[in-house]
Amino acid sequence: MTTANEIHQLEAYAKDQNCCAVLTMAVVCDISFQYAQQIMRTYGRKDGQGTFFHKTTRPAIESLGFTVKDITNTDYADWRRHYKVQKMSQKSLIKYIDPKKTYLCRCNGHIYAIVNGEVQDTITRKHGMRIKWLYEVTRNQ
Repeated sequence: MTTANEIHQLEAYAKDQNCCAVLTMAVVCDISFQYAQQIMRTYGRKDGQGTFFHKTTRPAIESLGFTVKDITNTDYADWRRHYKVQKMSQKSLIKYIDPKKTYLCRCNGHIYAIVNGEVQDTITRKHGMRIKWLYEVTRNQ
């Protein structure tokens, strides 16, 4: 599996900006960063610019034989209360999701992956980012 830290070391990553969607696609689909860039270009992404999830990122991932399912409104319950995914931090979310599955997490102006219970992102923030949308990614059979 390709990890975000491995991609972060690549020269192609250093030359691109606003490429969190490309990095996330490479990690989720287990493809090279350069191939993910190429596919994103066919869906309209310009180098150095961000993407629109529903116009670019989601169709690009689905074109490789994956299903992207919105699970933002799923309830996660524990003994105290029900939790909604929206506004959870990364740290909180990890406690409730299935560690064997793959997820896309969207925040304000950013997207990252959670694969096998590990956050795959090159941005580290002291307080984490609040999640706005959560998607489960599965390979079509």
